[in-house]
Amino acid sequence: MKKGFTLLELIIVIIVLAILASLAMPRYIRTTERARAAEALQMLTVLRGSMERYFARNQSYVGVSLATGIGCGGAYNLDVDCPNTANALFDYTLPAVAAATYTLQATRLCAVAPCDTITISEVGVITGTGVFLGL
Repeated sequence: MKKGFTLLELIIVIIVLAILASLAMPRYIRTTERARAAEALQMLTVLRGSMERYFARNQSYVGVSLATGIGCGGAYNLDVDCPNTANALFDYTLPAVAAATYTLQATRLCAVAPCDTITISEVGVITGTGVFLGL
């Protein structure tokens, strides 16, 4: 009597493992994207705090930018890693600035446009597209 597995048994095991992997992969991808979205939201919240400190000192948001005002190396530099690094997953921008209002935006860096975005306003209103809609 021979001991071991037949080729048919091995093929069945491989098929079952492939089915289980195909069921688990979308959930894993969705979970990692949600974690990345939460990371972007956390960075936007930190940037929003810096914007509020800038406003408290200057009584206006005009003149602030991520590069020279509250971001990397600016007058109101954050005590966090610079969000615009070579390995970044998001591009953080300040697309709308007025005297008493602003909008901060995080755009997911992707190969094919349109990419998912999340925005936060001066009053804390959060909007988003794509994966960010679930936050």
